[in-house]
Amino acid sequence: MKTFDGGNLLYFDEADASSAPASLSAEESAAVDLINRKVANHATLSEAMTFLFEASRSISPTDRISIHFLDEDGYRLIAHWVRTTYPTVRLGEGYVQDLRGSSLLEMFRTGTTRVINDFRRFAVDHPESLSSRLLVEEGCRSSITRPLLIEGRVVGILFRTSCRPSAYDLHQVHLHQAISERVGQAMEKGYLIDKLKEANRVYSEMVGFLAHEFKSPVASILQDVYLFTEGYMGPLTEAQRDKLVQIVARGQQVLAMANDYLELARMEGGRLQLRPQAVRDVWDEIVAPVRDMTVPGLKRAGMRLSESRPETAVAAECDPGLLRVVLTNLLDNAVKYGRPGGEVRLSLAAEDGRFTVGVRNEGPGFRDEDRPRLFLRFSRLDDPSFRRVRGTGVGLYLCWRIVRLHDGEIRADSRYGEYAEFRVRIPGGRGPDPLRDVPV
Repeated sequence: MKTFDGGNLLYFDEADASSAPASLSAEESAAVDLINRKVANHATLSEAMTFLFEASRSISPTDRISIHFLDEDGYRLIAHWVRTTYPTVRLGEGYVQDLRGSSLLEMFRTGTTRVINDFRRFAVDHPESLSSRLLVEEGCRSSITRPLLIEGRVVGILFRTSCRPSAYDLHQVHLHQAISERVGQAMEKGYLIDKLKEANRVYSEMVGFLAHEFKSPVASILQDVYLFTEGYMGPLTEAQRDKLVQIVARGQQVLAMANDYLELARMEGGRLQLRPQAVRDVWDEIVAPVRDMTVPGLKRAGMRLSESRPETAVAAECDPGLLRVVLTNLLDNAVKYGRPGGEVRLSLAAEDGRFTVGVRNEGPGFRDEDRPRLFLRFSRLDDPSFRRVRGTGVGLYLCWRIVRLHDGEIRADSRYGEYAEFRVRIPGGRGPDPLRDVPV
């Protein structure tokens, strides 16, 4: 057994569980046997998890149970099913946990079971953990978490919590391990079935979205061009120039959407590759060209642009073309979601062999609990403030993937109703990735 945080955070391996001080009671043995025999009979993840929740509550303290699966090449966990005994859920389905810097990483490296005795204390000791803060707000006090292993392959985690502290001891670890492998097989099957159904639904919706969104702007562009080609507007006037501006804006909208989906297709087909090169001045070669393309949109929205950059040039080893894609998405979003007449702040800083580009806009921002969903593919926040803006739900996902290719970080911060800020941090050279050796 390994202990951290003064005994509040514990990791148990198979040897620890096998040395549990007491064998299973008749009730516990019957429940474990029932779960192992019946859990695979359910066709969907929701049915299997509901059965597990009801069948195991009599032998294990459970006010909340959830299952999370590895996604995006094993770097992140996504909550796919959550059930609680209380009404208010802050960390729900769709929540994304990046493994980088997480206490969950130890489980994936070693296959151990993690126990947290007091979430309030854990949240204080780890203020960077948004998930811990949200669980404390739900009323959770302790938890037991076990990786789901299938033939030695980690597919996700089973997460059980209680509203009382120190609810899980070595005996509970033994129980948790007794059902985890059979549960893992059943849950992966249900998850894959659900994933196929969701993929079919998403791609069907995407095709309909493209048909609708491309048809209207292209038809409008053609109509505007027709006015010129037929001579209806005569010699160029101020009105004609205004119309040309509108044509350009609509064309840019179509091109931006097309580029998003083309980049997504490249990623899905494994054709998105990093081509690093020496950049002498990040501002001049990456930031400034994208800023110049964004200025017309800023002016149309009546927004102000402020800039902050180092006095000396920032050099780096990176892929300038891909980083321009990232910055284009962030600046376009700042204009689309910003407050008309507000400020967009663009910054560049360098420190410790890395450079950071920041984009901040005044506007509605986003809620704290929505932050983990920002970088998911096809994800759009369900907020009334955003319904006026048309989008693909692809741009921020592209940013995340490109930044990950650089072994960098992308972070989002907001004060709801006031501002949103995105910061991209890129190392000057490609360094080691602490997650590359995680067994998944």
